[in-house]
Order: sequence, then C-alpha cells, then structure tokens
Amino acid sequence: MSLNVMNTYGTIWDVVVEEKVVKANLSTARKDAREESGYRHMSWHTIFVGDAYEKAKELQAKDRIFVKSARIENSYNKETQKLYNTLVVFDFDFNNPEPQASTEE
Repeated sequence: MSLNVMNTYGTIWDVVVEEKVVKANLSTARKDAREESGYRHMSWHTIFVGDAYEKAKELQAKDRIFVKSARIENSYNKETQKLYNTLVVFDFDFNNPEPQASTEE
C-alpha cells in the first residue's frame, strides 16, 4: 500500500549516497496542543529516487527541504513480524534560509 505526499517541509539527517538511491532520515513536525512543546515531531526513513536522486546527492545534515512529490510505502517482514514505513521522494527543493548579512561596521 502507498500514500501520496506533497507540499511538506522537513529537515534532513544521516545522508547515505548509494548507486541508485540516496537514503536519509527526514524529520517533520506539526502543531499539536496535546504535546508539551506544542508540536508533534516525526522521523521518516526516506529514499530519494528518479529526478530527486541527483539533487539529493548534495544533501547534508540539517538541510531544510520542501517535498514536492513523494509516496509513503509500507512493507511487512513476516520473519521479524515488523511493519516498515518508507518515504519515497520523487521531487523536492532545497529550502535552506539565506544567511543574514551582518549589519555591524
């Protein structure tokens, strides 16, 4: 089963470039009044494929991205009896803030 994901922001961690995919962890958050911090934080095992692969080779820890097109896939391992979720990204843009120019002279 899969679920389409579009137009979401996240922060990249643990980038590994492989021959056909780039693997990383993507952290996201959403407002949630039930949480002490006011936000619910999530972490996604992520692979970048297709058009996203070449751009993803430049990713570094703490990069902010805007996911334009992705899909959440899950697979169940019968031997370990575990369900695994993976975010498969097809297109994204970098969304790193521009450094602020110093106003000191």
